[in-house]
Amino acid sequence: MEVLETVNDDGMSAQIIGGKKPVFIVAHAAYTVPERRGLSDGRLLPPKRIPQRYEIRRAGKRSTWVYDYDRALAVALWHANRI
Repeated sequence: MEVLETVNDDGMSAQIIGGKKPVFIVAHAAYTVPERRGLSDGRLLPPKRIPQRYEIRRAGKRSTWVYDYDRALAVALWHANRI
């Protein structure tokens, strides 16, 4: 198993891992959710920072989300070998 191709588009990058079916690692940039109102009592909630994370996409399966690239690569390689 190896990384077959890296694709970059609009600040979003994806790596394709070889196997019986391809597995994609998609990097999602960090962002901040602005102040927002609470649902039940209407209190103002502070901004929330969402760290960079990686989505592992497989054909016909739900995505897996992880926050560490090395972990994402390990999970993707495992899925590529197990599919």
